[in-house]
Amino acid sequence: GGRAFDDGGYDFSDFFAPKQQTQHPKFTWVRTVALPMFEGKEISNNMDGVLTVQEAARAAESDPQCCGFVRQVTENWYYWKRAETGFSRIFRQDAASVSGEWETFYMQERVPAVSASASERHKVALVAQQNAEREGWEWHLKMMNQTVKPSLKKHWREAIVKADEIYSAKQQQQQQVV
Repeated sequence: GGRAFDDGGYDFSDFFAPKQQTQHPKFTWVRTVALPMFEGKEISNNMDGVLTVQEAARAAESDPQCCGFVRQVTENWYYWKRAETGFSRIFRQDAASVSGEWETFYMQERVPAVSASASERHKVALVAQQNAEREGWEWHLKMMNQTVKPSLKKHWREAIVKADEIYSAKQQQQQQVV
């Protein structure tokens, strides 16, 4: 089956062994299978490939400066993001972002909501940026097709086809809205 795209509020607390009752604030985690339009500043990263999402979430919660993290799914790499440096609740809809290879997890309590009017103003800039990203993505494809390991070519092509379908569907939805 296809990968589900959602931004449900995930509660990771049931993964954690209960500690002695310390006053630990409860965070509302949101997961999106896409990249934020603006990621803000990186605090740190982990490219060991062995960290679990639960460990990454626990690390993020325990650092008051952190608002969440971006995860590269196939390599299991993590990038923690600093709160209040521009991390966005608006997500990119270009093919690279929605390829299924990136997940974003953030704590609602540490990422301010964007007002509706700000979202509207962003929309025009967003479309221009998406068009530029689309061109960038097509160039990236040309380059990648030359460098992907032969054993991964088939999976890569499938991911691209899927990403392109999702991207086209999103573009059509947006055009109906405008």
